[in-house]
Amino acid sequence: MRDHPKSQTLALLTAFWLFGCAATPLFDKPKNWDERNRLQPPTPTWEKQRDGGYEHYGVGTIENVGNRYLLSLDCQGIQRVYAKGNQDVQLDKYLRTFVRVRYVYTTVMNPHIRCLQPPCHPVPETIAVITHIEPLNDAKATRAQNPCIP
Repeated sequence: MRDHPKSQTLALLTAFWLFGCAATPLFDKPKNWDERNRLQPPTPTWEKQRDGGYEHYGVGTIENVGNRYLLSLDCQGIQRVYAKGNQDVQLDKYLRTFVRVRYVYTTVMNPHIRCLQPPCHPVPETIAVITHIEPLNDAKATRAQNPCIP
């Protein structure tokens, strides 16, 4: 008994289709893909890129938490990140005041972690390094906070 010619053609086309699907990646990179895109997460909606770093929308405050500083941003909820000033910025004089800051993110190793079971290794942590800070008076802070704009 001979196979029907249409079934042979169908089997051949199915084989070519399966081979083509296996040889092609399921998701292809867009034409404008840049390898840097893979390493840079999208900018959150409460900040914008500026001068090689970031500037936040809304109002910020600096708090002391133990021996560290905490930058709190009030825009679309409260966003918090550990912070430190660069060599030109002293954060102590801006504690508990409304501020607008420019910052860059950096990753540092934190050796002071709570350890449940030794050995414990330092943990990478992203912090904001503040490069510029501007105090806001009450009127500027209210204006910046209401529409959540810089």
